[in-house]
Amino acid sequence: MSSTVTPTLSTSRSIVSHSTVIISIPVYNEARFIQATLESVCKQCHQDFAVLISDNASTDGTDLICKQFEARDPRFRYVRQFSNIGSARNFEFLRAASSSPFFAFVGGHDLLHPGYLGRHLGALISDPKLAASYTPFEYIDLHGAVIGRAQRGGLTSGRSTAPLMRYIWSMVALEVCPIHAVFRRDMMSKLPIRACPGADHLFLSNCLLNGYFQPLIDHLYQLRQFGPRGGSEAYMARITGSANVSSCFQGLIDAYLADFDLLFPPGSRGRILRGLAHWILRDHLGTRPVRVTKLLRSAAKRWHFVRSHLKRGGER
Repeated sequence: MSSTVTPTLSTSRSIVSHSTVIISIPVYNEARFIQATLESVCKQCHQDFAVLISDNASTDGTDLICKQFEARDPRFRYVRQFSNIGSARNFEFLRAASSSPFFAFVGGHDLLHPGYLGRHLGALISDPKLAASYTPFEYIDLHGAVIGRAQRGGLTSGRSTAPLMRYIWSMVALEVCPIHAVFRRDMMSKLPIRACPGADHLFLSNCLLNGYFQPLIDHLYQLRQFGPRGGSEAYMARITGSANVSSCFQGLIDAYLADFDLLFPPGSRGRILRGLAHWILRDHLGTRPVRVTKLLRSAAKRWHFVRSHLKRGGER
């Protein structure tokens, strides 16, 4: 049975629970695409799962399509928010309102390969130190045609890499954002999902403090690409639920720096690392670019490339 809930950052009870994995789908005005998304979930080779859909007060008929799936398949549960609470709070609601060892975010306009869920669960179950398993994206247009592929790589740095280095590396690789991954819930259940541009990057960085990420080789997730969706005000309305919020990435920079204050109390080490983080973020997010930071990021990427090749050579 579908239900309407009050907009809240957390919930005192689990709406959906499952012994293995819950696929969470945040939606907002996805009537054009949600049917195909849910069909791709139904076609998974691994069929033991539950689905929680949280509708951010859509006005285009998204609710009718989701309710049809809920009526025909007991694994699906549809919940509608009273008002638009923004995508960040909707993500947080989905996490708080579900209970399972593993957890996945799937976009309401994206598509899954039939092997997506089984492949990721296999990787996570076989390695208890793995925080998330993800796949490089295959990009599709509004009609579902493949228009490009992302390269493998990004946030993987190996299980032997120190947590802090994984965290810093995630800032260097901000262009890679595998938020649509399958996560080990106990490594991400208490992490913040802030209502600011790029909030998913900060969430992933925090998750990397608890474990490492591993990409699969195959492209098992199709990410739909859109043209301009109404400018910065429309973008911020989707993220926060209000258009009266600046789309400047300074909010993300401030959130990262606040993180460093928590990780490192005042002291010389904390000041150095906080300054390094500030340089990287200012350069990468386009605020007062610093030439030396570009060189630093380039060197870090080269070091990571060489290190991975040396490691593979030693394992032969």
